[in-house]
Amino acid sequence: MIYKTKRLISILMLMISVLVITGCDDKSPYSSGDYLYNTKLTNKEIENLSTILNSLTTDETDCTEYSLSKYMQPLWDTEVVYNESIYPLENEDGSISPISLLYNAACILSVRDSTLKTQYTKGIDYDLKDGKIIINKNGSIPRVKYKDYWLDYAISGASFPRTGGGHIAYGQGEPFLSKQLAVTYIHLDKWQGENPSGKSSLLPLTLSKLKNKEELNVVFYGDSISEGCNSSGFMKVEPFAEDWCSMVVSALKYKYGYQSISMLNASLGGADSNWGFNNVNNVAIKKPDIVIIGFGMNDGTAKVPPENYARNIKMMIKRIRKSNSNCEFVLVGTMLANEDVAGFPGYQEDYLPELILLEEEGVAVADMTTVHKYLLTKKRFCDMTGNNVNHPNDFLARFYAQVVIKTITE
Repeated sequence: MIYKTKRLISILMLMISVLVITGCDDKSPYSSGDYLYNTKLTNKEIENLSTILNSLTTDETDCTEYSLSKYMQPLWDTEVVYNESIYPLENEDGSISPISLLYNAACILSVRDSTLKTQYTKGIDYDLKDGKIIINKNGSIPRVKYKDYWLDYAISGASFPRTGGGHIAYGQGEPFLSKQLAVTYIHLDKWQGENPSGKSSLLPLTLSKLKNKEELNVVFYGDSISEGCNSSGFMKVEPFAEDWCSMVVSALKYKYGYQSISMLNASLGGADSNWGFNNVNNVAIKKPDIVIIGFGMNDGTAKVPPENYARNIKMMIKRIRKSNSNCEFVLVGTMLANEDVAGFPGYQEDYLPELILLEEEGVAVADMTTVHKYLLTKKRFCDMTGNNVNHPNDFLARFYAQVVIKTITE
């Protein structure tokens, strides 16, 4: 025990000395003492962390408002994660277990409330242990009571039956978005999931228009996830982050340096692929250059056979191409539903292979299904949802935008 204590002290002293040496003027973030470090880092990891910190400007060490550039940094290929969401849910005994992040945090830069306006204090409100966040019992972070989440009885409009019995909380914004925390941190470990694929070779006409700064007419067509539920901007609450569809268009304008990219979102909450097929003429008459199709969540819940789902998508493509033979398509594989909510998980994952079979020149699949499946091995559903059933929050919506952008442009 004495040896371990001495080694820990020596590591911390080395960390402090490295940080002070690399940045000791008053404007430097490294000497501010605002950050919380993983005490189990090796000497080599401390050196790597110091290098990362030394490369960051003060602005790059936090994210106090919605920032397109920070939110669009690919989360599978970055050392700094901005505003990753977590949900401070109590256990039945009133404790809160250490909360896993997407990566093992080497250094916590900030923990903020959902609005990003309130910053919590390290060592008082939260701590870091083994790369996970600890919510301190006597701190000021509001906690979600066990019985407010795992319900003994139904609440009209605010719950659903729970898989296995009982009920589980549900809400559009409340009680999820407003109670989630935003964690900004540095990590040293790597993404272990499958990297999203760039498929620009399947979308040559769209890529040509983007590179030549030509007018581009983009239409989004899908269910409530594509409509924007429950992004903070859609809900009109701080930090007013764009829904993932709007984020895609903003990112394209930024990446290619021009504004002549129009956007129409023809999505509808509760819609499935059959509705999409029956109403596709409303999209076709717009003569889009590219349509981003995002059905599947509601089909999956209704257990629509995969072959029927695929036929609906294929017929949408055919109908739209009658209006514009040069139209290209991105087919978005849906996220998964919450396994703890009875009746909502179904065939969602089964639709991905069907979409991939539709790939050809002019049709590319943005595989959000595989990404979300991997994320669920690292984080709880309640940490990434806007309604606890089948909608993303700002953090998960960023993955949608990033996966679609990579599909189109790389």
